[in-house]
Amino acid sequence: MSGRDTVVVTARGSSVVTLEQTGKNRGYRDKDVRGHCPVSHCCVDEAPEELCSVIDMRAVSKQLKEEAGMDVVYSRDAGRYLCDFAYYCSLYHGQGRAALIHIPTSGGLASADRLVPLLQTLIRTMLPADRPVGDMKSRSSSTVQQLQSQLPPGAIHAKDKYDV
Repeated sequence: MSGRDTVVVTARGSSVVTLEQTGKNRGYRDKDVRGHCPVSHCCVDEAPEELCSVIDMRAVSKQLKEEAGMDVVYSRDAGRYLCDFAYYCSLYHGQGRAALIHIPTSGGLASADRLVPLLQTLIRTMLPADRPVGDMKSRSSSTVQQLQSQLPPGAIHAKDKYDV
């Protein structure tokens, strides 16, 4: 991962769209679905207790509420489970260039027709806070292909149904 990459992690489990600012390193005591839990109860041994995204999630949340009327919640505690663990590791290895967006699994925003455009707006709003990036359409096709090649096998491409 280069110093200019932004990793966006979406995690299910919330009833509203929540932007997480901070990842926590310690306090992981629950086992995951495979029965694993770090022996040290930490994401990364001898690393800082908290790491924050370089993206100002509070400002993004406020901007989306004021300019687009979107109900997006700002948070500094993603919980001490898989979401927070993955977020802390992304922040640590990405030098703060990461974002965690908790997305709803039920309610009106849970449908792809409503959620995908909201996520598109969120991501486009976040990117300028991290680095100057033009609209995705202005990127060369080779850059888009390079980005797509970095997705894990089986990743869902929203581009198939939506104009990303």
